[in-house]
Amino acid sequence: MFRFLIGVFTSLLATGIFALPQATSTSFVLIGDSTTANGTTVNSGGWGNGLCGSTLTGNIASVAAGTPCINTAKNGATTGTFVEGGYFSKSLAAIRGEVANGRRTLVTIQFGHNDQKIAPPESMAANMTSMVQQIRAAGGEPVLVTSLCRRNFSANGTVSDTLGPWAADLLAASYPGELPIVANAALSYNISHGIASY
Repeated sequence: MFRFLIGVFTSLLATGIFALPQATSTSFVLIGDSTTANGTTVNSGGWGNGLCGSTLTGNIASVAAGTPCINTAKNGATTGTFVEGGYFSKSLAAIRGEVANGRRTLVTIQFGHNDQKIAPPESMAANMTSMVQQIRAAGGEPVLVTSLCRRNFSANGTVSDTLGPWAADLLAASYPGELPIVANAALSYNISHGIASY
């Protein structure tokens, strides 16, 4: 997990979203499925535990002390059910609250694992486009995050990139060149491929 988080933060730094004036306070709101969500027991949950920290799972926050980091991700969610279940409304309320407190609010959005089971990549991209528009209207700054790869290993030990089309569609179709993107798909694929090589 530590190696992966270093990669995530390297990707975030490369986007330039942390290039802030000293006087600007920052907050984070996380949106996504179980690969982002808080865990409920020790050694459970997604990467959001490592970013925001969790007393429940024993993770230490990676953000600076006092930085608001609100994880609204939901286990099992798709881009559709996250909205339909009212979770996105909670995310928007958190964004508005942080913006009202004068903070630059970075909002990560990561889906794919559950969308893949029910709909083609372009459906997920359309839903995320709507999310991006609403996050901007609330004053937040969206950061698109491609899905972590599935650790499906073939007989010869290579990783099957089953989520590749969803990551590719997001990269190609969702605000190309306009929004910061954290390439978790490629990063996690490379790490998993390295594990498979041992």
